[in-house]
Amino acid sequence: MRPQAGMRRDRLTQLGRAGVARWALCAYTPFMHNPLADLQRSCAVVASECICSHLRMAARAVTQSFDEFLRPTGIRATQLPVLVALALAECAPISGLGTALGMDRTTLTRNLGPLEKGGLVEAAAGGDRRQRLVRLTPAGERALRRALPLWRRAQERVLERLGPARWAEVLPQLRAVAGRARRG
Repeated sequence: MRPQAGMRRDRLTQLGRAGVARWALCAYTPFMHNPLADLQRSCAVVASECICSHLRMAARAVTQSFDEFLRPTGIRATQLPVLVALALAECAPISGLGTALGMDRTTLTRNLGPLEKGGLVEAAAGGDRRQRLVRLTPAGERALRRALPLWRRAQERVLERLGPARWAEVLPQLRAVAGRARRG
């Protein structure tokens, strides 16, 4: 037994005062205030009430459904709005496109990368050197034409599951949330 007592004393010396305090806290935690329980209670509130988390969870579920339908085109649900905005604008500066889509310039540039590599969009310098203009290529137009009927089927499927009346209520609310959240 003597060597164990010496080993224990050496271990406590190695831990130092902070280590001893931490060891003592672990030993007495069941009988005292539990900081982990406070953290878990706070996290339970976030998990059940967080606006951002619930909107993102809903967005991921809808995105996955649209991605399934769009898969044959090679276009992802997150890329479709970019292509649609470019088709509507014909040619747009990245900053204007980002504003229209509710994306910051960095996110939009990152999202344009695969579309540019795939030959669906092209970017060129604008009148001002700092400005980049983006437009659909003929291949992008063809891909968008193939994607739109599949988008329609995905839209109908989600509407069928959600219910048209509920969607008619939710859409203006989502627009209001997005507008008010952007205003800060």
